[in-house]
Amino acid sequence: AAAATEWRPNLVTTTVAISACKQGKLWQEALGLFRGLQLGASTPPDADAYSATLLALMGAGEVELATALYNESLSEGMAFEGSSVSKASLSALPPSRPRLPARRPPPPPPR
Repeated sequence: AAAATEWRPNLVTTTVAISACKQGKLWQEALGLFRGLQLGASTPPDADAYSATLLALMGAGEVELATALYNESLSEGMAFEGSSVSKASLSALPPSRPRLPARRPPPPPPR
């Protein structure tokens, strides 16, 4: 019998999962997945991952957290040209600079 290979999420699959969280207004899960990318992925979050997370936060009405993440993305040098985050949606964010919850390591993968 062939040995089972262990599947690990990558940037693309995690970004898709974050987008799915937006549909269910599961902003906490979306933010947790995003933080997992920041802490444990071999490839750091890109504009699409930031966009998906921002949209999940904004869609759930978490404007302060979205603002904090957007400001964080700017400090990381992220550019959103061509992403699903439009200038119109970003202009809806207040100019305040709330802080995001501290980055925590992702939970261990299920067995």
